[in-house]
Amino acid sequence: PQLHAHASVADVAEEVAVVLRSRAEEVGADLVVRADSRASVACAEGVVASALGNLVSNALTYVDGAPTRRVVIDVHDKDGQVKTTVSDTGSGLPPAVDPASLFEPYVRGDGARGRGLGLGLATVKRIVDAHGGRVGVQSSASGAQFWFTLPAVQVSAGS
Repeated sequence: PQLHAHASVADVAEEVAVVLRSRAEEVGADLVVRADSRASVACAEGVVASALGNLVSNALTYVDGAPTRRVVIDVHDKDGQVKTTVSDTGSGLPPAVDPASLFEPYVRGDGARGRGLGLGLATVKRIVDAHGGRVGVQSSASGAQFWFTLPAVQVSAGS
């Protein structure tokens, strides 16, 4: 492993959007990145991409068939953290779902779509926890917002 791995979350968000753009087009969704943070976090790009890719893939699954199909990745600085939020215009979480349980391995919410094993959000949580961050979700009838924070790091020019 790299001792001093670091990644710009904004750059990773742009890469994830490029990779998943064709999937977004398949479901007729807009995929938008809004990044006003240029901060880096102390983990490898691939690790950030894995977490973010899971959230964006889920969001695209749940906007499929919605009247408005839009997935937005927001990246901004907040209190020494880089907060990344993936918002979708799907139907949101069913009222009976305990949001915290969604981050447990092998848990799939009622009405879960796709063929997943219920490991995507657990993987996101494991990655984020291991790097000193937090995960969460907010949901309404107009969609869900899954977010994670990772501590921002200073990257010296020589590294």
